[in-house]
Amino acid sequence: MDAALQRFLAGRSADFSQTIEFGDGAHRLTLRGYLTTDTPPDQLVLAGRALVLRESEVLVVQNPEGEHVLPGGRREAGESPEDSARREVLEEAGWTLGDLEPFAALHLHYETPRPTNPVGRIIYPDFIWQVFRAAPLAHVPQSRQLGDWEQDAYFRPVTAMIDILEPYQRVLLETAAMDVS
Repeated sequence: MDAALQRFLAGRSADFSQTIEFGDGAHRLTLRGYLTTDTPPDQLVLAGRALVLRESEVLVVQNPEGEHVLPGGRREAGESPEDSARREVLEEAGWTLGDLEPFAALHLHYETPRPTNPVGRIIYPDFIWQVFRAAPLAHVPQSRQLGDWEQDAYFRPVTAMIDILEPYQRVLLETAAMDVS
């Protein structure tokens, strides 16, 4: 394990953990989530993601695999995790964001061999998604990148999403919604 990651995780216990798979099971990762406002090691942060809350609603993004509440994605060259989260939410959902509050660090560890044909940059075997909590500012639908992986974006009541989300997203949403109420 990378020394910077060891230092960041020292003395922490994961708040949740699960195995995730993609590529028809070709890629299996262990995801451990840490509810924290601490900044993870920049060199290990592959993506910035945002949990966007508006009163009792959450921003939902739909793709061919279903709905999720963590729009965001890989950082581009010279981009901070915050910049990545802002750009990706605008591209995926058409929303600009207010202040971003660091909320969680998701540590992902590949359990399978290094991908041979990755789409975009990867960090192997361990990387982090930094998750921010944010409120929407303005809807700019013309900024959405249509034809990309994401098919639609909309707000739904938090209560409607709790039972249908992946466990790690459920924990994040429940915690964020509890902090807001």
